[in-house]
Amino acid sequence: MTIRRLLPLVFLPALLLPAGCGIEPSNVADVGRAPVISVEPTLKTVYLLRGKRLQPTRAYVSSGTVEDVIEALFKASARPPAGLHSELDGFSHADTQISHYGQPVRNDPEVPTGLRLHVFVRGERHLSRAAVAQVTCTAMLDKSIWVVKITELSPDRGPRSRGEHVCSEFRDLAATDTQLPP
Repeated sequence: MTIRRLLPLVFLPALLLPAGCGIEPSNVADVGRAPVISVEPTLKTVYLLRGKRLQPTRAYVSSGTVEDVIEALFKASARPPAGLHSELDGFSHADTQISHYGQPVRNDPEVPTGLRLHVFVRGERHLSRAAVAQVTCTAMLDKSIWVVKITELSPDRGPRSRGEHVCSEFRDLAATDTQLPP
């Protein structure tokens, strides 16, 4: 191949490069703020006690997950609003596990499925019935939670299961005009 034949092949790409793809450049269009994930805390309902009765109150949570709502319940119990108290004072939330409740039926949309929330509570004494009610009813505000299992953790006694509970067991503890979850 001669240089005369190679010359057009060398210069042809150089001539086509400025032509680009045929799309003309444009200015950047301003359409507002960039999307960001909000890290602002959210208010959720937790159950504290007014006297001996379950009283719904709002507490800040870092997210709307049931795990964070349970954590917020324990934090609110340490510093309850005026006029309220908690049977969870002196206890701490150790862990939360979620599992399916009941026998899952594969590919059957007619059979509803729910979740079991297993809450591990660390403390030196046993949880009172009101404390179990606070945890159970707060968790069951999430409609996907069908049952709450509670296990006490103590360095002296080891783990102790408090069984599985639903909020309807604690209707007698509801404050006047307070509707508890099922």
